[in-house]
Order: sequence, then structure tokens, then C-alpha cells
Amino acid sequence: MTPQQQGVRVTSGVELTDRDAPLNDRQVEQSIRSARQATSLGDKVEDTPWMGRRPTLVDSLPMIGAAPQHQGLWFNFGHQHNGLSTSAASAELLADLFENKTPVVDDAPFKPNRFQV
Repeated sequence: MTPQQQGVRVTSGVELTDRDAPLNDRQVEQSIRSARQATSLGDKVEDTPWMGRRPTLVDSLPMIGAAPQHQGLWFNFGHQHNGLSTSAASAELLADLFENKTPVVDDAPFKPNRFQV
């Protein structure tokens, strides 16, 4: 739960599904019911909950580095919904790669070409 200008935002866990799957709000509705048991909440602000689509990779690691097939394009996504927490380190790694410096951490686990089939 997070206080916001319009009230308290209640969130739930991650649902892994197809990108274009229809809305399934069971998880967030259960979170709201649990939150109401813990504290006093006002009326809902939105009729339909926001359900964001975020890239999630099968190995749970972000993709950071140069795009293998598009010169000048760089990737920095797929942080498993922890982008805010990992943004500084991720940006530092990307900057080192972009400037052709040796990064502080091994970039191999994050390379965009690791999924080549």
C-alpha cells in the first residue's frame, strides 16, 4: 500500500501471462480485501484497476547492452519489476558499455544476445 494524492494505492503480486491476455483482477481484488481488514480505506478511485505490461525475461535477469542487430540501439529493460531499485547500477553498467569501458560487474549475464536460438 502506498499513499497517493487521491488515496491509498493497493498493489498485488506479479501475474505472468500473455502480453495481450484479458484483465484478471482477482489478485489485486484479494489484496484490497486484505488491506481493508488491516486499515480503513475510502471508496475506490478507479472502476478498473491499472494493469501494467512490463517486459519479463525467462531467466529473471535484465537485458543490458547493445542491440545485436541494430547499430546504435541500446537495451536496458526487464528488471523484474525492480527497476527503481536497480536503476542506478543498471545505468552505470550501460554507461560503461556505451563508453567502451570495462564495467565494474561482469556484463555477460545481461547481454542481449544470450537468447539466440
